[in-house]
Amino acid sequence: MSYEPTGSAGTGVSSKGTLESFSPLVEKSGGDISGYVSLLGRQGPVVSSSPVPEKPRAYPGRSGAPARRDEIRRCLIKSTEAAGNLETYAAAGEKIELSNEGFRLRQLLDDLWELRSEREDNWGDLLNILQGALKQEEFERFSVDQCQAIHTIVADHLGAGAVGDDDIERSVELLRESGFDPWRGISGF
Repeated sequence: MSYEPTGSAGTGVSSKGTLESFSPLVEKSGGDISGYVSLLGRQGPVVSSSPVPEKPRAYPGRSGAPARRDEIRRCLIKSTEAAGNLETYAAAGEKIELSNEGFRLRQLLDDLWELRSEREDNWGDLLNILQGALKQEEFERFSVDQCQAIHTIVADHLGAGAVGDDDIERSVELLRESGFDPWRGISGF
């Protein structure tokens, strides 16, 4: 179907006194609008309906927000410091300070637990094992060896890049060797 100008006496399209022709939109796009032809016969803009691809994330389902990653980093630094202080207070026999630092470490580990979705699954698993081993413990009774094991797990395994299966195995071994029950959190005792 097309329309032809018929002159000044007939029907047609007029723009500022000039007669012009136009044609209907020809359906070739299968429902998508791919452009148009103006009354002057010029091609209009092409409209694309393809979705904008999402940026890839470090781990599936993780937000990867820099602020949350920085929060994890800062919390790991504080946790490493607290675990190191446990060693110092245990060696000095400072029972009250040892207990206070133990509770501080437990709170920092709880804060890390809230951020676990930003890290790999093994990291969350290791954090969970450590938290479980420290539940219901009397920090003032910790030996220097127990504090060293906790410090090693926090500094060398949780705080050092990606956590693999070997990190979990070594941490469980350290906990057992130093007198902790790594499965206490799930055993109910």
